[in-house]
Amino acid sequence: MTQTILAVDDDEGLLRLVQLQLEPFGYKVVTAASGEEALEFFQKMTPELVILDVGLPKLDGLSVCRRIRSLGEVPVLMLSAFSQDNDRIVGLEVGADDYLGKPYNPRELLARVRALLRRSKMGSAPNQDGEVLSLGTLELNPFTHEVAERGSPLSLTPIEFSLLKLFMSHSPSVLSREKILTMVWGVSHLGSRRLLDTHVGNLRKKLHNSSVRIVAVRGVGFKLVAVE
Repeated sequence: MTQTILAVDDDEGLLRLVQLQLEPFGYKVVTAASGEEALEFFQKMTPELVILDVGLPKLDGLSVCRRIRSLGEVPVLMLSAFSQDNDRIVGLEVGADDYLGKPYNPRELLARVRALLRRSKMGSAPNQDGEVLSLGTLELNPFTHEVAERGSPLSLTPIEFSLLKLFMSHSPSVLSREKILTMVWGVSHLGSRRLLDTHVGNLRKKLHNSSVRIVAVRGVGFKLVAVE
C-alpha cells in the first residue's frame, strides 16, 4: 500500500523538490503551502508522515505541529534553518519526532523518512513474545499501540511510545545513550545527546503521576524503575 506524506512549506520549489526526491521510491507526496492548508489537508487525509517547515507565514510550523499532535500520533519531521540547539529543541518539545536542517542532503531526507515510517509501523506491531508489557501499574499494549496507567490512557507520540517500549522491555537494566539512539533513531543519530534528552524529558513529564520513573545514570544512560 502506498504511504502518503504531507509536505508543508511556503516555498513551492522546495515542495516540488521533496516530491521529486520521495515519489520515485513509492511514496505519495501531497503538498501544502501554508499552516492553515496543512491542517485542512491533515484532517481530510490522515497521512502516514508530515514533513513540516518551521518558518511558515501566519500560522508557523511550531503551531501546526502542536495542532497535529493534539489530533493524533502521526510522525512529524521538521525542516528548518535552525542553527542553534535550543531552537531545535523547541520543535521537539512541541511534538516533532525528528528534525533536519536546511539545506539538506536528499539521501538524508529519504533515510529520515524511512526511519520514521518504519518506527511508526514497528510501534504498532506486537513485541516478539506477543505479550502486553507492564511495570508497576503501567501497561503498554504493542498490539493496540496504547499505554495506560491504572486504566487511564496516556497519549504519547510515536517516539515517546518507542522509548517507553524500549525502557519497559529492558527494565530495570540501564540502557546506554548509544543503544537508545541506535534502537529508536538509528545509527545516523549517534551522538545526538540533545535529541535524546529532549524526548526523554517530554516522556518524563507525561509519566509524572505514573507508578514508574525514568532514572538517569550518570555517565551511562537511563533506566525505567517502578516506584512505591
